[in-house]
Amino acid sequence: MSAVNIAHSGMFSSDRSIADYQREIWKIKPFIYEEEIL
Repeated sequence: MSAVNIAHSGMFSSDRSIADYQREIWKIKPFIYEEEIL
């Protein structure tokens, strides 16, 4: 049961705060990178 609750918990509040600042205050887009395959 606890695993189901964790799976449905969504984004952590700190993650959301940073995303909100990024979008609304700093007006920057998220940086998405692709990991190099060696």
